[in-house]
Amino acid sequence: MTRTAVFICLLAANATCLRAQPAILTDFPGASLQNHAVSGNSISLNGVASWSEFDTSYRWVHFRATGMDGQNPRFTLGSPGNTFLGDLTDHRFVYSYDQQTWWFFDVNEGNSAFFTFSNDQPFTQDEVYVAYSTPYSVARTAERVDQLLTDWFAVPSPSANLQGVIDTIQGEPLWGLKITNPLSIQPKQRIVIATGNHSGEHGGMYAFEGFLNAITSDTPLAQGLRDIAEFYVYPQLDPLGRNEGFYRGNSQNPANDHNRFWNALTTGVNGGFQEIDILAAAMKSDTDSDVDFTFDFHGFFDSGPNYLYGDNRASRTVFVQELLRIEPDIEFTLDNRTTPAGILEFWAKTPAGLNSTYSFTPEFSPNMTSDELRQLGESYAEALFVHFGRPDVIYSTTQIDELAAAVRTQDPRPELDFNKDQHLDIADTLFYVNQVLGTVVGDANLDRRFDSSDLVQVFQAGVYEDAMTANALWSTGDWNGDAEFDSTDLVTVFQANTFQSTVISVPEPTAASLIIAAIFMVSFARLQRTIIPAISIRDC
Repeated sequence: MTRTAVFICLLAANATCLRAQPAILTDFPGASLQNHAVSGNSISLNGVASWSEFDTSYRWVHFRATGMDGQNPRFTLGSPGNTFLGDLTDHRFVYSYDQQTWWFFDVNEGNSAFFTFSNDQPFTQDEVYVAYSTPYSVARTAERVDQLLTDWFAVPSPSANLQGVIDTIQGEPLWGLKITNPLSIQPKQRIVIATGNHSGEHGGMYAFEGFLNAITSDTPLAQGLRDIAEFYVYPQLDPLGRNEGFYRGNSQNPANDHNRFWNALTTGVNGGFQEIDILAAAMKSDTDSDVDFTFDFHGFFDSGPNYLYGDNRASRTVFVQELLRIEPDIEFTLDNRTTPAGILEFWAKTPAGLNSTYSFTPEFSPNMTSDELRQLGESYAEALFVHFGRPDVIYSTTQIDELAAAVRTQDPRPELDFNKDQHLDIADTLFYVNQVLGTVVGDANLDRRFDSSDLVQVFQAGVYEDAMTANALWSTGDWNGDAEFDSTDLVTVFQANTFQSTVISVPEPTAASLIIAAIFMVSFARLQRTIIPAISIRDC
């Protein structure tokens, strides 16, 4: 038995692995190899039928082989009765040793009926993963969701639980997230982004990841977009199909295309795809069925250019013009259909649908590296940033006052829990001041430092003269969130150790001495107001 004969694959839909020589079978999520045959240095492959409406054809290929160290096999696709659907001319298959870093095979040649791929040099490790294009696993999505939910600007969507899970399908999660600056004072755009509608179109998932990376960074672009918009994020529309190795559907209805059943006019009629009803209801509930932009990130199976589908109104937007300027190789394709048979049926503009003003279906080539796909996704975010006029983040003490008031009233909005401890308290205000605004407690004028100018501003306001009015704001000394300015606010400044921060600039001897002096001034003023006038009255 040759080393190449030791082969590992997962058989989607309970298919049987037919083999010319012994093989090892294992549970391998996302694989779709039906059978293989080894003949010398050649390995013939056939995939599990996973293309909607064609029960003998397949598109997605993903398997694992062992015994590959020092071997240089030639892989062949295609056989009578089980064909790879579509044109593979100029396509390139990929391989990996760890499913993290992927490389294209050196030799890729043939057509839809007969295709071979191989390397110029032997493999250098025992275990090798091979795929039609760079895979994007359900586990990768899960890791990204978990990481996002630790960021202050990301929370579960209103329809999801604390882990961002809306519901599950056979144990696979359906996620919903909301990304925004909740204290922004600008009017908000509602933007829906989603991917994984076709479970095997992984190019769209990597581009989606790039878009997500762009809007969740610390760049002015990300901060500006989070200020101007609420992003509703659905990163896994068909997790079942992705884990099962299907290309356009899943085992609930293997003969139908998952994308064809987002008919907003009906409920319950989803071709057997239960997740469509669940997610459609969640999206409409999360957004009140009123959306400004929608993006459904897809991949596709050809080796040609990347596409952007949209209707007449969408084609005239600054977004499209800027995107085509940044990425001139993208081809914009008009599709004015919003029926279940059309490209844009996912965002069908009907009274029962999402009622989106602008709808887009980007599609991405599988012949690109994951880094190239992520870069394209970032370009989509950049074009959106230009569309909204390159919005600046508007910082204001009004935002701090709004958060302090929310703490006092115990506002139930989860997005106000900035430090993610499941409690709304002054710690959230301090987090917002320090981590979001990048300043310190006591910075009444938001010049990114605490110094005498802040105290001058506070004392000139005079709110400390009558504590009973509870009318103090951040700008007038309310730094502990109780709507008053008194010595406790100065103690809060001191306890926060802001005088040690590198962003503080104080011309006085020390910030600590400023605080001590201010405490004395506040205490003296209150003593003068409450005791001295009383003595004067008795003397009279």
